[in-house]
Amino acid sequence: MSGGQTLVIIGQKKHHGLWREVFQAEASDCRACPWKRACCGERRQRTIERVVESPAMKQYLARMKRPEMKELYRKRSEIAEFPHLWAKGLKQWRRFSVRGLLKAGMEALWVALAYNVSQLKPSYTRLGLAA
Repeated sequence: MSGGQTLVIIGQKKHHGLWREVFQAEASDCRACPWKRACCGERRQRTIERVVESPAMKQYLARMKRPEMKELYRKRSEIAEFPHLWAKGLKQWRRFSVRGLLKAGMEALWVALAYNVSQLKPSYTRLGLAA
């Protein structure tokens, strides 16, 4: 035998709160396979797990395959990703310096306000409104 064998589902298990389907090859298929050591390691046969997607996630993935959604997310990356880059790259804002949801929200608001002010300053200068 060689690689490319079909794995059969042997059950489901919950791992880190997510259901996973468990697939396994026949031991006889793996025993004769020249890639057994690379594929199975020290185990007798190949076993893999695949996350069982929720209906909401399946709907999301189907929606994201549509061309209009790809275009929308392309525009989103042009608009929304630069402020994240600015905060993380230029201002080294990688983690919150406070604890608690309310305080973290306030810190994020200050970072957003700082970004917006930094973007307004060049506009005021071009219009001759800066002091």
